[in-house]
Amino acid sequence: PPPPPPVPQEKVPVVLPPPPNLVGKPCAKPNPYCDFCLGDSSINKKTGKGEKMVSCADCGRSAHPTCLQFPPPLAAVVLTYRWQCIECKSCHLCGTSDNDDQLLFCDDCDRGYHMYCLTPPIKEPPEGRWSCGLCLKPAATGVPFPPSKHPAP
Repeated sequence: PPPPPPVPQEKVPVVLPPPPNLVGKPCAKPNPYCDFCLGDSSINKKTGKGEKMVSCADCGRSAHPTCLQFPPPLAAVVLTYRWQCIECKSCHLCGTSDNDDQLLFCDDCDRGYHMYCLTPPIKEPPEGRWSCGLCLKPAATGVPFPPSKHPAP
């Protein structure tokens, strides 16, 4: 059979490389228990059901997405990239955790961004939901966002 037609260039989503401080950094060993309910993957002690946990790539802290109050779409996304917990969160663009009062968290992927690192920069946090450019790009093109090349631990 003939090869599939090429995807038009304007429909190819842009995938940013990991922040400079994370390039080549190995992922921490995931903790086997949830920091919130103390259950494990076989049981979430709040719901009584098994649930796959997310683990911080930097420190290894683990939690059930429901214990983190992540809605199901967000829970699915954070399992596809090198996720960071709130204690380790850094800016996806510059790679630092400086000025954490200036970090915005995307409501669709939970990545952190300094307001001043965005293009254009934002002076005040937006009211309500906020989505980063990585999450808005697929909506604009209709092309699903591919998982990061840096899988979850």
